[in-house]
Amino acid sequence: MVSYSILLHRYATEGCFADMINLFNFMASNGITPNRQIFNILVDAYTKRGMVDEAMLIFTEMQGQGVSPDVVPYAIVIAAFCRTGRMDDAMDKVNQMIGKGVQSNTVVYHFLIQGFCTHGDLGKVKELVFEMTNKGIPPPNFVFFSSIISSL
Repeated sequence: MVSYSILLHRYATEGCFADMINLFNFMASNGITPNRQIFNILVDAYTKRGMVDEAMLIFTEMQGQGVSPDVVPYAIVIAAFCRTGRMDDAMDKVNQMIGKGVQSNTVVYHFLIQGFCTHGDLGKVKELVFEMTNKGIPPPNFVFFSSIISSL
C-alpha cells in the first residue's frame, strides 16, 4: 500500500492527474482497497485543482468503502469550501465531522476564520474564536491574525 501512496502522491504533486486517476482505477480493478492515506491524497489533489464536488465524491466513496475519515480530509474539504466561498457547505462539513466524533483542531478553525473573514462575516469570526477558547483549542498565531486584518 505504501508504494501506491508514494506513486499517487508523486503524481498529484507533479500535476500528473490522469496518471493518478489511472493508478487509482487500477487499484480498484485489481481488488486493492485504498486506505485513509490514499483517499486523503485524492481528496487533496481534487481540491487543489478546484474540483471540490469531485473531491466530495471521493470523500463519500471513502466512507462507503468503510474507511473512516480523520480530521485531515475534513480539513481539506472545509478549506476548499472556504476558498470558494461555500461557507454553508464548510459549516455543514464541520457539523458532520463533529457528529462522527472527529474532533476539530486549530487548522480547521484557521480555514473557517479565514473564510468568514474574507467573506465579511466578522461576527462569525468572533464566535469561532470564542468557541476555540472554550474548547481549549489554541487560537491561530499573530501572523494569521495579521493576514486577516490586512485582508479587511
